[in-house]
Amino acid sequence: MKIFLFNLIFLAIYASANTCTKAVFKLNAFDFIVNKNEPHLDSSYFKEYDNEWTHKYFYRNGQIDSLAVDFREEGEEIKGFKFYRNVSPNDIRKTDREYIIKDSTFGDTIYYTQDFYMNGVNQQRVYFKKNANYISSLEYNVEDNKYSYLDEMFFSHDTLIEKTSDYYNKDSEIFDDIYYIEDAQNDFKCYEYEGNKLNYTYTYQPNESGYSLKVVSDTYFREFFFVNPDGTTAIHKRRTPVKVSPKARYFDLLGRYKFTK
Repeated sequence: MKIFLFNLIFLAIYASANTCTKAVFKLNAFDFIVNKNEPHLDSSYFKEYDNEWTHKYFYRNGQIDSLAVDFREEGEEIKGFKFYRNVSPNDIRKTDREYIIKDSTFGDTIYYTQDFYMNGVNQQRVYFKKNANYISSLEYNVEDNKYSYLDEMFFSHDTLIEKTSDYYNKDSEIFDDIYYIEDAQNDFKCYEYEGNKLNYTYTYQPNESGYSLKVVSDTYFREFFFVNPDGTTAIHKRRTPVKVSPKARYFDLLGRYKFTK
């Protein structure tokens, strides 16, 4: 019964994206459960200056099972991340990078708790909240025993708004408001603004397998591939391996790197 209710909720919340801002919202509302009636995140390709890497997501029985990250550096093996759902820390392998996902539902809102373990040691916890109009993630640093980052996203009329808060210490916070605005002539294109500054241009592109979402600036390119449950998207782009800064080794589930402070 619980699985049936979850499927109904995800069908209502994450109907297949048909505009650029809806695709951005769906991307950030990362799905741990695959809805059999809509595309899900399959893989992504990243390039900034001469640095590039890829991410490939694997699912089992309708749930995320693992993530593979290829930094495309000569001599470096692909990094793997293993996911478990609603289990005890005693049930994981305690080797390499592992996540435990726990969920609950109240009304039309889904809550997730994501714990990240490195060699069996809990290093980070993220609290997710999502419904049809709102998503948020609150990061908690286990080692420092404090909250470190809050990200909220919601629609206001036709504009998608993102509010972020960085907690560097208990007396200092940095707040940012980001706006995703549809192109007036093209629903498949939208723009990310921070104040009057244009950060990125997004392009939503349907295809025979599902759709992709491209994120572009002068120095940055990222493409996310969403596929139907019966399809898959392989990343064929391969260039000369390059060196990636060690500081760029910390990622969220969408592969967005975060520099250490």
